[in-house]
Amino acid sequence: MKKDKETHVIKRISIITLVMVATLMLAHIAESPSMNVPYYPIAIPGLTRFTDIPETARGKLDFPIGLLTPREEELLGIAEGEITRINDNFYKIKYDKYSEVELGNLETDDFEPTAKLKRWGDETYIKVSYPTTKKIKPKQEGKKLKWKDDKVEVHFYPLEPIEFEETDGKGIKHKIKQLEEGGFEFEIILKEKPATNKMVLDIETKGLKFYYQPELTQQEKDNGAFRPENVVGSYAVYHETQTKFFKTEEEGNKYKTGKAFHIYRPRIEDAEGHWVWGELHYDEQAGTLTSTIPQDFIDNAVYPIRHAAGLTFGSTTLADSEGITQDAMLGIRVTGVAGTATK
Repeated sequence: MKKDKETHVIKRISIITLVMVATLMLAHIAESPSMNVPYYPIAIPGLTRFTDIPETARGKLDFPIGLLTPREEELLGIAEGEITRINDNFYKIKYDKYSEVELGNLETDDFEPTAKLKRWGDETYIKVSYPTTKKIKPKQEGKKLKWKDDKVEVHFYPLEPIEFEETDGKGIKHKIKQLEEGGFEFEIILKEKPATNKMVLDIETKGLKFYYQPELTQQEKDNGAFRPENVVGSYAVYHETQTKFFKTEEEGNKYKTGKAFHIYRPRIEDAEGHWVWGELHYDEQAGTLTSTIPQDFIDNAVYPIRHAAGLTFGSTTLADSEGITQDAMLGIRVTGVAGTATK
């Protein structure tokens, strides 16, 4: 009889505990600043914030990722410049308080080979996707996240700042610095000859202006301007409005020149080290970013081909051409009409 009473008491305590947990969970959701922000699967219920959660809780927390405090990001194991797994379908690379990359999609049940590069919070972004209906889980190998199909692979990974020398037509050497604030690679690898020499990706943007970087004219070169090879045929990407004048010193420190990204021209390479430059084309109206590979390279390459659409995104505030202060000054503004541009 005594044992039955103890069992009954335990059951009642369990029910009360479950009710309390459910109540706290509902309160947590109700207090959320935005019901449109995705949440992660609940692993530690009953907490409205989790700054006091022990280290063993890493990777199991339930809160909108855009609202995490530095301490909460530390608990999740989010380190700057590294790929952090949030769940099977979503990963993140944080660069600083203004820049991050999201890989995958929290709103789907399967991983999508998609990268969303965010600058200044949700104020601006570029979202690039490899179009596919295949449901394939990515694998994290070292510092890369790899999505592997039978014929194609998509690799995502952060890049370090780089320095190199390049000689111009007059024999003058130029010291080049790129990816000053880090970079990101969206790399497509072709395992066999494709049906087309055009790699077409879906692209979506917010709050940004694209400036195509053509070859400099002879007059521009004579005036002292210099444009590296990987910048010729690339795109400088600027904030739509925050590009010149700022109301406060805080705005100036935040936006600087207003440059958000630089999408460099792809250097495409086969298994034996032979390489060519690809041709980039951004179509704002169609929502596509196309990398065109020379057909003779496609026909004669030794597969696999790396960087078939090797989109290198540089996070930088500086111009990538010497002799000018902004790439927009010697660039061609891409408009909303397909195939047209204004300078």
